[in-house]
Amino acid sequence: MPDAYDPMSARLIEQAGFKAVQCSGYSFSLAACRKNEIDIGLTENLALTAAIIQAVAVPVMADGEDGFGGVEQIPSTIKGYVRIGAAGVNLEDQVLDDY
Repeated sequence: MPDAYDPMSARLIEQAGFKAVQCSGYSFSLAACRKNEIDIGLTENLALTAAIIQAVAVPVMADGEDGFGGVEQIPSTIKGYVRIGAAGVNLEDQVLDDY
């Protein structure tokens, strides 16, 4: 699945014929000229992902990073992505930094 970092890139991916779009927190941070991937928190990630979802008719896979907190945060993180209409969420077994 190609990686979209904003609604325009998502539309280009869809118009190229791909059946789904992947979001990436790392790409979000690069596009926003942020120094680190962790500089895009859950609220901003949800907003960027929601804008991409609204821009295309194909399923969008969200990047839930490491859950944006400890294990106890994961249910709330997933609910946020479900609320905005993500088709799925990647959760990574990494620790980006302390929250």
